[in-house]
Amino acid sequence: MKLKHLIVPAMAAAALVGCSPAPGTAVVVDGKTYSRQDVRKAAESCAAILGLENPVSEKDAAQNIALDGLISEVEEAYGEIGPEQLRALAEQFGEGGQAALQDETCAPVLRGYLKYSLVRQSGAEAVLAQAVAETDVVINPIYGDLATSGPSIFQSSSLSQLSQ
Repeated sequence: MKLKHLIVPAMAAAALVGCSPAPGTAVVVDGKTYSRQDVRKAAESCAAILGLENPVSEKDAAQNIALDGLISEVEEAYGEIGPEQLRALAEQFGEGGQAALQDETCAPVLRGYLKYSLVRQSGAEAVLAQAVAETDVVINPIYGDLATSGPSIFQSSSLSQLSQ
């Protein structure tokens, strides 16, 4: 009987470890892994290209990369967000916005930010929140937790950094 009580918690702990990203991993989107270093480079690249006074935080960069993947997976529920829409939205950042969308390092961060803005404007956040439970997007908890309810898709997020 005592052995059974020890095995069940050990198995549960092992199962939880399998759900967490590997050490050094920031985000996993549709099988593509972004390391914490990748996220740091993306944040620096976006700040430089967009000419921002304040740096983009790694937390915001990781969350936006996750949002890019998450929204791409559920677009059929509310309509695909095409490149033309993204380019039009990127104009709010001037010339840097177009350059950021073309930059391989920064593009997932800006796309996630722009797509999330469109989702919020369309009122489709409920679809997105529902998709969190069904998606294969994983984010390291140091960057926030994906939420299935609330005002934001992240438990503690500040996605406004890019628009400042």
